Amino acid sequence: MTRLLLALAAIAAGLAIAWYTGWIKRDAFASQPIEGQRVDASYQRIYFEAAVLRSGERLAEGHDAYVKVFARDGKLALCGFVAISAGFIAERTRAWLDASKLEIAGQRVSSSFIAVRPDNAEAGCALTELAWRDDYRSAPLKLTGVPLLDAP
Repeated sequence: MTRLLLALAAIAAGLAIAWYTGWIKRDAFASQPIEGQRVDASYQRIYFEAAVLRSGERLAEGHDAYVKVFARDGKLALCGFVAISAGFIAERTRAWLDASKLEIAGQRVSSSFIAVRPDNAEAGCALTELAWRDDYRSAPLKLTGVPLLDAP
């Protein structure tokens, strides 16, 4: 019993150290949807590949997402869109974005706020719980995620 408790304590300590040093990245605590915004020239283009695994083969589709970073009520707010016609590719891209993360200035936020639309009329937006920092405005953005499993 003592060995089990010591082993659990060692595992917990290792996880705490890994999280503190950044080996384990955590997402922003939460984000809430806010009203969408009309798209303007302030959006930053991010190329990404929405990948799926089908019968052990990795299939990827390249897309451009457009994301705007701004402050609202002292917190990091984000708007974004991907212009794709409705259909299977749009549905698969939506599923990938729902499972992926947007990296900004060392933070990871769910990318589920990004709208997938056939036009760029309105972007989806979210307000995170991350306090606003001025370096967010110029930080490079990156979408990351793992391939989705797809039935053959």
